[in-house]
Order: sequence, then structure tokens, then C-alpha cells
Amino acid sequence: MLAITLYSAIQGPCALSAEIADNANGSLKSAELSKASSFAPQQSMSGNSLAFATQIQPSDSINLKGIISLYDGPAPDQLVGNLVTAALLRDETHEKAMRRNEQMKGTFQRTLNAARVSANYMLEYRGFEMSSEAADVILDEKLKLKSTSSTEYITQKKADEVHAKVFSSLLQMAEGLGTSDPASRDQTIEAGLTPLTNLVGKETADSALNTLKAWSEQVCVPQSVFRQKPWTTMDLQLKQEDLLKTSAQADPVMGLVRRALHKFNGHCNFALGAAKVINTTLCFAMLTPSFVAPAASLLQYIYQMGTGGPEDYKLLQELYLDRRIDSRWKRLNAESTQSITAYNNAIMTQNPVLLSLSESFISALGGEETGSRIIGSHRLVARKSTHDDAIDCVQTHTTM
Repeated sequence: MLAITLYSAIQGPCALSAEIADNANGSLKSAELSKASSFAPQQSMSGNSLAFATQIQPSDSINLKGIISLYDGPAPDQLVGNLVTAALLRDETHEKAMRRNEQMKGTFQRTLNAARVSANYMLEYRGFEMSSEAADVILDEKLKLKSTSSTEYITQKKADEVHAKVFSSLLQMAEGLGTSDPASRDQTIEAGLTPLTNLVGKETADSALNTLKAWSEQVCVPQSVFRQKPWTTMDLQLKQEDLLKTSAQADPVMGLVRRALHKFNGHCNFALGAAKVINTTLCFAMLTPSFVAPAASLLQYIYQMGTGGPEDYKLLQELYLDRRIDSRWKRLNAESTQSITAYNNAIMTQNPVLLSLSESFISALGGEETGSRIIGSHRLVARKSTHDDAIDCVQTHTTM
């Protein structure tokens, strides 16, 4: 952390002096920049960067004081990912599902699963088990790690739930860090820290709070940003729907599941018609009182296994895929709503930390283009810095 005091000469040519206190080793350094001209305000989420700077002309006679912070920690969206990973490592159910999923992808388990599908096709030994499993999936009851589809759904469902909780906790803590009232500040931070502690443990949660504090100290939001008009109820709905739609299209899991489902509905009309003819013909052939019947039964079995298995088996796979889409959609919907709402609340309460974090989350969910479309010209990383912004930025930062 670098503490720097900026000031301009009262008389004569402009001189910008900086006194740098290095808290790490206690050393004190000084530097003088003669005829300092332009230091543009900058905003950065990670890496070494100035939280604010200013532009001083030779004719100016002003005294500027503030804090310049160098932040070298993870970006907010990276912090979310780190915390989600830490939380999942503490969850025994998720770890068990992950291990089982790896086993299911092995050659032996794939062969065994194919043998079970074949045996059930010929003997129907599972009875009501498949319809009962489908009901359990729909109701989220008694989920069992009995197939690749089930293990993938259970692991993703748990990850989505944890991700949404971590997301909410960070926004809550950011709201507290940007609050000026000390009592309200501590209470708001604690409201976000407690559920995060339950997920990742006290040590990791405290470390995340310290990281967020360090990041918040380089937040620079000009007062002009807070002069924008808060969004109306209709604006909030439209922006949330826009962010949700874009994030769902860009989400890798949603894309993966869609491609898996397209294997079931991607048949051409010829293939659909041929399947009807082949199945109908073989069924009639199995009714004939001759050697044609067992031959038709064998051909029916080969055809069913060669096209992915019986239809009830395919439907159960599609149900698991549907639940995976639903799980990810719920997470994206919750995070999109929270990001948009938090940004609007930050404008109304003039909370620089909450505004900066919610803007970062909006861009992480929908991409830079979507962030610019939703926030507009007030987006921090897209604004052109001015001399007035520099002064406002210092004042905003020093009042936190």
C-alpha cells in the first residue's frame, strides 16, 4: 500500500511532489516531478494501477490530498471462482459425486452401463425404477449417483448453489465497505461475511474480506457518475432480461448441454421417417409364427442399441440435461438480478465500492459489450477522464 500526498505550488511553475511511504519495509522515499502535466484517472480491477490521479496546470493553486493504492490481487470475478472452489473442496457430497463421475467415465463402468441397458431392454428387470428415478429428479428427492447423467447433474447443481451464495456475500460485503456510517458498515459487512464463513471457513472468509478491502481502496468513482438518474422499475426489468439472455448464451455449461440435447432432436426428416418404418416393420415381423420372429427380435435389439438405447433410457438422460439447464438458469437469473439491483442501489446511496463491484460482475456475466450497453456512458472503464473527474475522484475516495 502506498500513501501519497499530492499538492501544487502556490506560486511559480507547477511542481508535483510525492512522498511515498512503503509500509512493507518502513522505508521512506521522496520524489519530485517538475512541471507535472497530465495524470489521467484510471480504474483497474487487478494488477498494479493507480486508484486515482489528477491533472494540474501551472496556473492552478489548489491543495489535493488523498490515497493512491496499488492493488495486485485477483479481480472480483476471479475471487468468486477461488471461493467457490474452496467451498466445494469442503463439501463431502460434491467430492463424492466428483469421484463417482470420474469412475463412470472409465471404460469398465461404460461397458457395465451398456450391459445394464441391454439387460433391461430384454428383461425389464428394473421394473418401475426408471419412472421412479425420473420423479426423484423432477422433485429433487433421493438423488442417487447411479449414472454419468446423474453425477454430472448433482455436481453442477451443488456448484451453482455455492456460486450464487458466494456472489451474494461479496456484494453484501462490498455494500458495507462503501458505507460511510461505521455502525451500519460493520453490520452490513458481517451480514455477508457470516454465510461466506459457513461455506469456506473463517480463515478463507477473512482472507476474502481483506482482499475485497484492498481492492476497494483503489476504487475510483467520480461524483458525476452518481449524478445519473436511477433506473426505473421497467428499466431494471429490461436490463436484467438483457443481461440474463446474454449470459445464458455465453455460458459454457449451457452451450455444452444444448449440444448434448441436439443429438436427440437433430435428426433429419428422412431419419425420423425411416425409424418409424423400421420399428413398425420389425414389430409386425416379431408376431409371425416362424423363424422370422426371433430374427426380427434380434434386429430390433441391434437397432435400438445402435441408436442410443431404448427411448425410456434416452428420455431419462434428457431429463437430467433439462435439470442441468434449469440449475444454471436459476443461478444466472439470481446473479443477473442482484448485479443490476446492486448497481442501481449504489447510485441511489452513492456507494462507490458497491457500484464498482456490481459493474465488474455485470461485465463478467454478459461481457464487455453487454456491460457497455446496460450501463452506458457512465461505465467506469469506458469513461473519458476529465480534470473535474480527477478532483471528484479524490474526494469520493477520501470520504470512505
